[in-house]
Amino acid sequence: MLDDARRRGLLTLGEFARRVDDLGVRGRKGIRLARALLVDRDAPPASVFESRLARLLDDPGLARPVRGFSLVVGRERYQLDFAYPDRRICIEADSEAFHLDLASFQRDRQRQNALVLAGWTVLRFTWRDLHDRPERLVSQVRHALAALPA
Repeated sequence: MLDDARRRGLLTLGEFARRVDDLGVRGRKGIRLARALLVDRDAPPASVFESRLARLLDDPGLARPVRGFSLVVGRERYQLDFAYPDRRICIEADSEAFHLDLASFQRDRQRQNALVLAGWTVLRFTWRDLHDRPERLVSQVRHALAALPA
């Protein structure tokens, strides 16, 4: 039903993920199934994805990034999921729920180009990266930090 509703334009995955996040209290019927549907579609609720990524980045071998870092580039203000401002490294948690519609896709590319042109390195990770290859994700962040000293 979820996929059919998405195909018919009745619901976006982002809307569904936000609703699951809003209603997701322990013991509520159907929430476990709804979260499983989101995981299958590489789209956990944003708070779950970002919270787990934050825990992973709290690795003893890594400096702690700033979560929700706000940055102005030109006349645009950007909210970065995670950042190492002193090294100009941005880490983005990209889920299907919030990054696959055409407007988001376009905005993400414009934003990334603006950040790169302002001297930032942008690392983008998906739920699958976090879930299936967490050691690789940490290794890539560690490599970026080593390549761009403070």
